[in-house]
Order: sequence, then structure tokens, then C-alpha cells
Amino acid sequence: MDLGCGAGIPATRELADHGLRVLGVDSSAVQIRRAHQLVPAARFVYLLVIVGASRWTGTEQYLGADMFWDHADTATYLRWLPEARLMPIWDRYIPEGGGGHTLILARAT
Repeated sequence: MDLGCGAGIPATRELADHGLRVLGVDSSAVQIRRAHQLVPAARFVYLLVIVGASRWTGTEQYLGADMFWDHADTATYLRWLPEARLMPIWDRYIPEGGGGHTLILARAT
């Protein structure tokens, strides 16, 4: 499995070239189209992802270091997934501290 496979180059193609069955996952419709062209053996199936529930960009401490974060809101992710040929099946809000995240289950169309 190549999570965040992009256009399938180099990792997905290298795995396929070694005769392995490859599962590539990416949320970009453009990258998925490119991966299908560049690595025809790649296939795309169910995706379970945790995303930001609300739009936010900033820096916070994470494991003792400054970490940059940038994420969209749930509605935007739910709009982007079908553009990447991933159909959302369900989404759930997961509270955390003063905010939360969204868990989305999607499958290939």
C-alpha cells in the first residue's frame, strides 16, 4: 500500500515493477488520473481518514516541537473526495479538547 501515492512515481511504480500487487491511495483527482496512466497496475479501494473539522492554519507544539498545521473543514473534504473518485460513505465528528476532528470513510467509485 502506498498512502499518499500522488502520481505513483517512484514508489508505486517500483512496487509494481517488482511484481507486487499495489494499492495506491491519494485524495487528489489529478494525481489519481496520473497514477492510472503512469502505473496501470495501481488500484484504489476504501479510504479511512481523519481530517480537521474546521478550517485552520497555524503552528502548535507537538511532541515538544513547533508543528505547522493547515487543513480544510469537513464540508470541503467531503466535496474533494468525490473529485478524487472516492465516495464518502459516512463521516463522524470526534471531539478533542476545545475542538475536534472528522473521521471519514470513503470508497473508490
